Amino acid sequence: DADQPIVRALTDHLRFIGAIDLERKGTPVELVAAALSDPASLSGLPALTGAARAAGSAIRDRLAPDAFRAVTEIAVLFESIGRRRLTPAQMLDEVNHGLRRIAAFAGLAAENMNRAMGWRFLDLGRRIERALATAAVVRRFALDAPSTEALDLALEAGDSQITYRWRYVMRPVPLPVIDLLMLDDANPRSVAFQTARIVEHLEALPATRLDG
Repeated sequence: DADQPIVRALTDHLRFIGAIDLERKGTPVELVAAALSDPASLSGLPALTGAARAAGSAIRDRLAPDAFRAVTEIAVLFESIGRRRLTPAQMLDEVNHGLRRIAAFAGLAAENMNRAMGWRFLDLGRRIERALATAAVVRRFALDAPSTEALDLALEAGDSQITYRWRYVMRPVPLPVIDLLMLDDANPRSVAFQTARIVEHLEALPATRLDG
């Protein structure tokens, strides 16, 4: 139902992060489909995955074949969504397929890549993007007297539903949700965890002399 507050909040959030154009009109399903398939959206999935493939192409000789293949397959998947007539259910299946491939690439990066400076910059970018995305979700869905649905969505977006249920035997309420997603340095999806990893990487980078 497009009139439900949580649905409006979701589409507003997609506009806020640049996944759909500010002026674009349509039903919620059409707007989500645009975020998944419109190459003109700056933070839509076709643009983001295409940029990842371009970055991988520039250093292809330093990437393992499996890693480059995973990045390429992810980009091709989201480039092709817009050309196919998919139902919402089929589109969700494609998104889940893409998430599995992204998880595979993350596993390769975690277990197979040499821990040289290039890997540190790769992980720095991931940590910065995750911190920004989590902070934006908390701002949108966990502040200003949020509904239970909004808090559930914040936990889902922060991949922290299981942790919350394990820790708090109660329905989502604002302060524990905010604490888990923002301040809990034991939660690998929290902003605090990302900040700690960023500091570790910065401390490991070569020192720069005053003359540069």
